[in-house]
Amino acid sequence: MALRSLIMSSHEVTLEEFEAFSAVAVAHGTDFAHGYGWLPSAGSGPIMMVGNMPNAPTFEMKDLSPQVRKLLEDVEAGRGLQRDVLVGGVLAEQSANTDLVTLLRQVSTSSHNGDEKGIVFATFSIRRFLLFASLPLESWITRVALVEESGETTLFRHARMPGFSAEEPLTLTEGPMTFSLAVQYENTPFGTFFVEEKLANQLVFIAMMVLLSASAYLTLRQIRLSRKAAQISAEANYQKTRFLATMSHEMRTPLNGIIGMSDLLLDTKLDDEQRRNVQTLNHSAENLLALINQILDFSKIEAREVVLDPQIMDLGELVSNVINAVGVLASDKQIELVAIMPLDACISVQVDDMKLRQILTNLMSNAIKFTNEGSVTLRVDVIEKDSNERAVFRFTVEDTGVGIPAERLETIFKPFEQADSSTTRNYGGTGLGLAITREMLLAMDSDIRVRSEVGKGSAFGFELRLEADTHTPVLRKERCILGLQNMLVVMPDTPRRLAAIIELETVGAQPISAFTVDAARHVLEGALERNEPIGLVLAGDAPTAAAIRAYCAGREEFSKIKIAIVRSSVRNTQPLSKEEQAAADFFVASPHTAVTLTQNIASAFQHWFFSSGPDTAMTQPIQPPKVRYDGLRVLLVDDDKVNQMYGTSLLGKMGCEVGTAWNGQEAIETFGSGADWDVILLDCQMPIMDGYETARKLREAMQERRVKRRPIIALTANAQKGDREKCLAAGMDSFLSKPVRQGDVEAKFKELLRGWRAKSPAKPEAQEPEAPPPQPPMLVEPIDAQKVLIDDDDIPPAVPVAEPPPALTGLETLDELEGNAVQAAPEATKEETLPEYRPRAEIVATAVMLETKEMLGEAFVQLLQTFLDGVPGQLGAIDFDIDARNYDNVRLVAHTLKSSSKMVGAMAMAEVAELLEAEARAAEPSRIMALSYADALRRSFGNFVRVLDTAQNLAKSA
Repeated sequence: MALRSLIMSSHEVTLEEFEAFSAVAVAHGTDFAHGYGWLPSAGSGPIMMVGNMPNAPTFEMKDLSPQVRKLLEDVEAGRGLQRDVLVGGVLAEQSANTDLVTLLRQVSTSSHNGDEKGIVFATFSIRRFLLFASLPLESWITRVALVEESGETTLFRHARMPGFSAEEPLTLTEGPMTFSLAVQYENTPFGTFFVEEKLANQLVFIAMMVLLSASAYLTLRQIRLSRKAAQISAEANYQKTRFLATMSHEMRTPLNGIIGMSDLLLDTKLDDEQRRNVQTLNHSAENLLALINQILDFSKIEAREVVLDPQIMDLGELVSNVINAVGVLASDKQIELVAIMPLDACISVQVDDMKLRQILTNLMSNAIKFTNEGSVTLRVDVIEKDSNERAVFRFTVEDTGVGIPAERLETIFKPFEQADSSTTRNYGGTGLGLAITREMLLAMDSDIRVRSEVGKGSAFGFELRLEADTHTPVLRKERCILGLQNMLVVMPDTPRRLAAIIELETVGAQPISAFTVDAARHVLEGALERNEPIGLVLAGDAPTAAAIRAYCAGREEFSKIKIAIVRSSVRNTQPLSKEEQAAADFFVASPHTAVTLTQNIASAFQHWFFSSGPDTAMTQPIQPPKVRYDGLRVLLVDDDKVNQMYGTSLLGKMGCEVGTAWNGQEAIETFGSGADWDVILLDCQMPIMDGYETARKLREAMQERRVKRRPIIALTANAQKGDREKCLAAGMDSFLSKPVRQGDVEAKFKELLRGWRAKSPAKPEAQEPEAPPPQPPMLVEPIDAQKVLIDDDDIPPAVPVAEPPPALTGLETLDELEGNAVQAAPEATKEETLPEYRPRAEIVATAVMLETKEMLGEAFVQLLQTFLDGVPGQLGAIDFDIDARNYDNVRLVAHTLKSSSKMVGAMAMAEVAELLEAEARAAEPSRIMALSYADALRRSFGNFVRVLDTAQNLAKSA
């Protein structure tokens, strides 16, 4: 033991050593010692007592027991220590405690005060000593005595334990102390011994096995729970995928009509403003399509993976499209939009244009949203080029808005975070735009930076290293014209002036700048004196241009000067004023790029040797010749009327001969009818037989040589990961995602029909109109759509009623109309009462009908007649499907009627069809509500026909 070693180690021990020993010994426990300490000789110092505590208390001599004081006096007198062991402790209150035994050792100590004499002592607890002694568990101690030279001193005695053996002597030694014990042992029968000694080990083993089994069971259960959680997660992901697929179909189908029809409009004769508006509509729809694609790529976003799809595109054109798309937002707030796009940035690059477009749109939309006055500028600079056809582009979006506090600059890039808590209330938004922007830029090996000052505005920027066509010269002839002209830019110090100067300088011009009209006059006169007359003045507004024209009027030396007004983007939607027309020779719309600015100026100087003639606007993009596929027989399979009409029109413009089918079964019959089809365009989601099953059956027939092998191209509104693989696995050759663009179709035909040669288009001959197909039973008398809609004026704003509103809403306003009766819905049983649903939407939305007619032209009459002919047959069996609980058919019919009703302006029908579709989609559809909606749908169709009938009568009487 450590304490015993100290006592017996040496006669020379210092007080400092003893204090250090005490601190260490107490900190780690001191065996079974009760206490220990230092007893100095009488009067030489305080008594130190350590009783299992780090701070040793001190006592006076009077606190010691009489026998300890006697021993100290003997040591002081030189008689030495008379006893080594005492029964009891050193203190007076412990002297009679027979549980304690004190071991004493006389030592001489050395300290800084000189030699001291004293006694080191250690007091032990007998019970603790016996507790640590190696005695059998089944023993009972009846007597303990301390053995000394003078004899034994009994420390304590216990009564004998009944049932135990007779007392047996036992001697224990601890250092200089010897104890004599009387011990009894338990009498254990053999059976008890066997159970306790042998079975105990078995029980321990069994208990261990039970614990191991329980642990294994819990582990297996945890594995099963983990697998179940994984299955639940997989099912949730599957349901999410189904939801995204459905959402894709529902959202992309109307986009197909918007983008497709705008493409058709762009191929017609339009003036500049109309073309710009249609292009803006087209590009906005494409931006929405890009956003839908990002949402449908949700699994990749969750995994923090953004897949890039680099394409070669014109960077200047992309920037112009972004500017035009957000121009409406800026115009509403009277905020000026500026693009600073030097010529070296208006080049072809390889980049994921959808993601770059979304990044710039996000930044521009944010800038406009947080700017109440001033301007928003998008600037692109080429800051580095290398010999490997790569360049570094710096994009910057700067505004004069509210600004962002410095402490919030990093927070705004976190999801659902904005500059402060009031931002959402004042400006709206979810706080996701910048977070998504940063994630996309990180995927493109870039990052976003920001600088801002509260009250002055913000600037967001990023850099992209892209493959670029840095060697192909751009607008060489136009640049020569600009290089021959001395130019003067008269504008105040604004971003619009900076854009004009930077872009002109990059095309080789050397413009002179003047902030005011007075300064411009001095520049004009100085140029004359240098014999370098100004040939073009770019003014910032009509008053400036008028002042310069007045100054130049009547002076021969200024007669050849041309004056242009660089119109602010705020005025783009406004017609030219008389003041502007009188003051300027031509106009430049803002925002502009170096290319569009150069084309405008070159066109104004009428150097037509590089254009098609003096009436060709240089700002109008030159359309490449359309690829013709005259005589190509295409089978178009789609269950949506609008998609069929658009596809038929588009393919017809390309010279194709188009046949149609409404579902897969009809497509198989049509394809195998003997007609020599060249290619099949196959929708994936159709009733009766979907596109995947149709493709498999057609491929089987082709492999068995029952029909000729022809390319099958999938058409689908789904755009999820794996859709292409699913189409190819079904036997299709390629994949087109809706909305289908003419360029996409041409590229696919070029890829799949390499050996096909165009047939000479036959000279069109007058043909007799085909007889109409057999019509299903009508619920109303037939209406001739051609007679109803001869001119736009034939479409009535509403059936005449006594008072407004101008457009009929609901059914109650038609109760007094005379016309064809609409067949009533089947009567409900006696126990059932059908609630009557009255739609709130217009029976005929005149504006919608006119818009559709304007888009389709003569084809609208055919569309309307098809609608009128088809609805009765669709509604005829809907009640039987409801009674048979065949809600899949009900849902498909309602879905089709919803979209077709909107196309012809039957908004009340569209409203009811949407409710019926939702009811059919429910987990447990209500038969009563479904029948009620079906009845309302029939009544709405009857009222729609009544309005057309009234219009027909008005047309006849006109």
